[in-house]
Amino acid sequence: MGDNFVGGVPVAPLGNGPFVFDTAEQHKIRVSVVTKGLEHPWSLVFLPDGSMLVTEHPGRLRLIHDVIRDGKLDPKPITGVPAVRLIGLSRPPMIVLRTRSTSG
Repeated sequence: MGDNFVGGVPVAPLGNGPFVFDTAEQHKIRVSVVTKGLEHPWSLVFLPDGSMLVTEHPGRLRLIHDVIRDGKLDPKPITGVPAVRLIGLSRPPMIVLRTRSTSG
């Protein structure tokens, strides 16, 4: 077992995958590991260049470069993000990519 705990229960480290799961909605879904090293990833958005922005539960915003090819996690969180205070069971903020519209 690893040093990670969820609800006080030790959790084994994540393997390299891919993994196949049966869910209530669909059988045999294939899940691939994009990157490792995130602390409770919460919300994500894909960028036009193939990178991904991910929010972590502690309130950090992280960048994963070139998700399709190598999924390299930038070791430093993105700076300039407003501070996040979570109270009780509050969830971290969601992230939404806003695009510019040619119609105004």
